[in-house]
Amino acid sequence: MKTILIPENNLIRESETVSNQKNIFWGWYIVLGAFLMLAITYGARYSFGIFVKPMFAEYKWSMSIISLGASINVLMYATGSILSGRLIDRFSPKWIITFGGVVGALGFFLTSMAQTPIQFYLSYGILGGIGTACAGYVVSGASVGKWFVRKKGVTVGLAMTGIGFGTMVMSPIAGYIVKNYHWSQGFVVFGVALLIVCTLSAQI
Repeated sequence: MKTILIPENNLIRESETVSNQKNIFWGWYIVLGAFLMLAITYGARYSFGIFVKPMFAEYKWSMSIISLGASINVLMYATGSILSGRLIDRFSPKWIITFGGVVGALGFFLTSMAQTPIQFYLSYGILGGIGTACAGYVVSGASVGKWFVRKKGVTVGLAMTGIGFGTMVMSPIAGYIVKNYHWSQGFVVFGVALLIVCTLSAQI
């Protein structure tokens, strides 16, 4: 029988590698993921005003019809935020956020194809509102807060800055798409962005 001797320095390197892996603190990655999700979610929501004029010009709907869709979205967002707050105490945040990303993206996709006010209310109002609520700051803030004790307020605040950043960045993007292409393509782009960012951030 042969005895295989492992050099002592190799044992040290292996020990250091295992130690480094154990010392990785994933809380800051959670903060980054929350920042990105909030940037996309709220950037898409707060860019809706850019789509109002071209939708009005194409469909000849009254402003009250379009405004009602936005009001339904706000109502569903508020209701969905309460629901998501209850669900986060029972289920993993990644599944709630993934659900929100999928439903919100579906809402944007269907909004791009809406031909009647009812379709608009169902897609942007109901699906869009519920989706953004499940991927909004209630779930994201709670997820970040669970990783920190001393720096909880700072880290939650850093994640929340994604709302302002997303609004600042995505509004010009929406304006560019509406001006150079078609308003419906803007909803498609936002839907794809919401689906990819929320799903990947939540699962990874």
